[in-house]
Amino acid sequence: MWANAVVENLTLRYSVIAGALLLAAVFFHYGEVLFWHKQVLFWSTVVVVMYFMFNEPKKPA
Repeated sequence: MWANAVVENLTLRYSVIAGALLLAAVFFHYGEVLFWHKQVLFWSTVVVVMYFMFNEPKKPA
């Protein structure tokens, strides 16, 4: 559904990338998914989905 979606704000784009890398490092360090990891994944997924649901990409003229 959002295959062509793009985060146009560079600060937000690189913040999302940095957050994903941080979560990957935390998972790698602990070697397991703890309860708070599941909460972070769930709520970050909710935020990303809500962002793309309510910010439709602008169609080129």
